[in-house]
Amino acid sequence: MSEYWLDAETWNHNPQLGSVLNQRFKGQMFDSYFGKNSHHTQNHALKIYLRIHLKQVNTRVATDSKKREFPAKNWTPDEWLNFTTQFERQSRLWNNRFWLIPPKNFTLLDDKSGGRAVRPNVQCFLFTEVTNSPSNAHRTIEVVNLDSDAIRKDGRNPTSGTFKSNERHMDSLDIKPRRNSYEDERGVRHTIENYYTVAHEIGHAIGLRHIGVLKSRPQCTFAVSLKKHGITNVSSHLQRGANSESCYGEYDTLGLAVNVMGLGMEFEEINAQPWMRRAALHTNTKAEDWRVSLAHISPKNAS
Repeated sequence: MSEYWLDAETWNHNPQLGSVLNQRFKGQMFDSYFGKNSHHTQNHALKIYLRIHLKQVNTRVATDSKKREFPAKNWTPDEWLNFTTQFERQSRLWNNRFWLIPPKNFTLLDDKSGGRAVRPNVQCFLFTEVTNSPSNAHRTIEVVNLDSDAIRKDGRNPTSGTFKSNERHMDSLDIKPRRNSYEDERGVRHTIENYYTVAHEIGHAIGLRHIGVLKSRPQCTFAVSLKKHGITNVSSHLQRGANSESCYGEYDTLGLAVNVMGLGMEFEEINAQPWMRRAALHTNTKAEDWRVSLAHISPKNAS
């Protein structure tokens, strides 16, 4: 097993090598560590390490991703500490969501110390570190401090979502939970409580697209194609390509939008893709051969 960090960008699956375990990989998107547990009653662990540089933006006027202007103000030390603390805390909403089940014929990590072969599963973790060094970060996110009092005077409600953030630009209110609503394909509106913008943006940071893209939903696929071909005179829910409303799950099957990569906070097997890809990298297997459990699953007898 390696004691150094291999480069995920240059490592490829090689079936001639058979099963191997490389514990450490670094990458442009994130680093990862595969920890093998020494006790047959415990699962192994796959840990993603994500370093984010949150860059303070001190300005009087902030422009969101829809090109709208909002009054803003300079950050105070206490406000910035609260934001960064909450950012790290909310990124941990991804923990204890997924357990990976190894491929059927993958025996490398089986434990045979008890006289029988036991196959541990792999518990998935995410550790997000807010770093002061942009050169050490996997991603830089600019953060503006919205002036809530001035926004109210403008007749607007200063809540998370007032300022349209994205994966590279956020605002001070994004650490607050918010209520979202969406319309399904039948025209019925639904309300989603306690949506966290940070959790959604962390999903983008580890390589996940919006739920409509992940599930290749027809309207979302159409929206992406329209933008690719430069067609802009379209219905509003199809505008902005992969960032269109249809790709968040709007106007689609009931429940699609409740996914964390849509407008909600539900986690599904498809959200485990970053860990599946890294598990395959660490073990010289294929990502599609790993299965996902959304509930804790203990080691099983190998058969």
